Amino acid sequence: MLILAGVSLNAIIGDNGIITKAQEAKKMSDKANDEETLKLMVIENMMNEDGTINVGRELFDRVAENGNKWNIVVEKETGKVYGTGCRFVPKGTILPSGDEATTNWIIDEDGKMKELSDDTFTELDYTSTLGVTEGLVFNMDASNIGEGNSSWGNGITLRYYDKEIYSDATKVQAAWQEEVSFGSVSERDEGYDRLISESSEKYFDEENMSLTFDGSNYVEIYHEDGFDFSKGLTFEFYGNIDKYTCPFGSTGFLPFMGIWHGKHALQADTRFGINDPEGTPGFIYTLNSMARFDWYGDWFNDWNQLAKLESKPFNKDIYFTLSLNVSEEMITQDLYVDGKLLKSGTINPQYYEYFLEHMPELKWLSIGRCTMGKAGQWFYLVGDAYTIRLYNFGLSVEDVEKNYDKTLAYRSTIKH
Repeated sequence: MLILAGVSLNAIIGDNGIITKAQEAKKMSDKANDEETLKLMVIENMMNEDGTINVGRELFDRVAENGNKWNIVVEKETGKVYGTGCRFVPKGTILPSGDEATTNWIIDEDGKMKELSDDTFTELDYTSTLGVTEGLVFNMDASNIGEGNSSWGNGITLRYYDKEIYSDATKVQAAWQEEVSFGSVSERDEGYDRLISESSEKYFDEENMSLTFDGSNYVEIYHEDGFDFSKGLTFEFYGNIDKYTCPFGSTGFLPFMGIWHGKHALQADTRFGINDPEGTPGFIYTLNSMARFDWYGDWFNDWNQLAKLESKPFNKDIYFTLSLNVSEEMITQDLYVDGKLLKSGTINPQYYEYFLEHMPELKWLSIGRCTMGKAGQWFYLVGDAYTIRLYNFGLSVEDVEKNYDKTLAYRSTIKH
C-alpha cells in the first residue's frame, strides 16, 4: 500500500478518506449556506408590507382560474404537489448573497423550507404534459382528452360498429363486401363496422378524465400516403383495461394498435397487443407485411411474442410502451411496463425494409381495434385510456422514463 507522509493513499482518496470527507463537508456547508441565506431572505421579506419573496419561481395550482400560467412541482415518491403559495428555488438559482443555490428548495407560504434532491421530483406546467414532443403522430392525454378527436389532428376519427350487424347474416355479408377490396375504404367512407361517432362525449368520462373503449369503438388515423416509420416508432398506452371483445365470440387477443391496408386479411399488417391475455399473457408485435396475401409466418421467431407478463393486466392502472429503434447497426424492439424495460429483442433488417417498402399502402391505423387469426375477425379493447401516444421514431430509455414520469405526475394533478 502506498504511504504518503505516514498516511495511506486509501485514507486520502477512499470512500471514507480525507478528500471524500472534505468534499462532503463542503456540500453540507454549501447547503447550510443556501438554507441560511434563504431563511434570512424570507424573514426580511416577511417584514415588508407586501410580504413578497423574489427568489426562485412562484408556483400556481393547476386550476381553471390560473389559466396557462399554472406551474407545479410534484414529488415522485409521495405524489405531493407544490403549487399556489409556494416558490421553487432550483439548483443554480442566484441567491441574494450572489452565490448559486447548490440544491433544490421549496419555500411554502409560511416560510418553511424543504430540500428536494435531484431526480426526486417533476416540474410541470401547461406545456409539459409529456417529456418528448417531437415526432408525434397521435397524442391523447389529460391536456386534450376532453376536447375529443377534433383536437387530435387531421384524418383522425372516432369510430364504432353497429353491434346488431353480427346478429344478422345479411349485414355481416354486407360489411364484408364493404372492405373486401383494397380501394373500397377511404377517409370518409362509412360502413356497418366503420361508423363515425358524431361526438366523443359518449365515450369521454369527465370525472375520470379518460376515453372509454366499450368493445365496439376505436380511434382511426388515416394517412393518404401511408405512414413514415423509417426511423422506427413508439406506441404508449396508459389506462385501466377491463377486457377485450370479438363480435364472433373468439378469444385470444387484446388489441392496442393495428395498421392495415383496408382489405380483410388473416392478420393486421402491423399489430401490438396482448396474446392470450386471460391465459398466460404475452405481448405480440409483428410486421406482417405479407398479410394482404393471406400469408403470415414466424417473422421474428420468439420475438413474434415479445414478452410474457408476470400477471394478468386487467382492472389496474398500467402503462405500456413499445419502442422500435432503427439504426445502421441493428433494429431493436423494446417493451416497457410502467416505465421500466421488460424485454428487448432484435429484428431482421430485411423484414423491416420490406415493411417500409409497403408502408405507402398501409393507410389506416386503428387504436383499440385489430384483426388477428381469421379474415375479418376484429378484436376490440374494453377499458379506460388516460394517455395514448404514437411517435414516428423510437424513444430512448431516458425518453421513455421522462414521458412516464411526466404523464403520471400530470395525471396526479387532475382535480375531480
